[in-house]
Amino acid sequence: MPRHALHTAKDIVTASELARYADSPLDILLVEDDASDRMLIEMSLDDAHVKYAMHALKDGQAVLPYLHRKGKYCDEGIPDIMFLDLSLPTKDGFEVLADLAEHSAYFSDLPIVILTGDTRCAFLTHSYGLKVAAYITKPCTPEKISAALAAIQRH
Repeated sequence: MPRHALHTAKDIVTASELARYADSPLDILLVEDDASDRMLIEMSLDDAHVKYAMHALKDGQAVLPYLHRKGKYCDEGIPDIMFLDLSLPTKDGFEVLADLAEHSAYFSDLPIVILTGDTRCAFLTHSYGLKVAAYITKPCTPEKISAALAAIQRH
């Protein structure tokens, strides 16, 4: 079971305020096909002083096998949070959200942060019956990462 729950705080916290929730590293699943975006997200997490362990997937097709720990992912754990790009090859983020909604009995507690270049995706925070905790418009910055993670606090 993930260690975090959806929090509806409207305040944007500072990095130092966020750090108090980071006693142990966040286990982050990043689903992003663009290497420069992956690097920018990692730099933003570092700049926001977030302790994390990152597992990256480049395609939406790998998400369910990863979360179900099948095949080469059999030794992986359930992440605390998933960052999901909407524009992915083969299976895009919308299809991944639909897959997760079909398996909501297993993944309804997994907080999801949507990564997108489209500022019109706010509707996703109430879509699919999933915990879409926030969305971040690209490019990612430490402030955007901190704001998204502020919505998710440890139990």
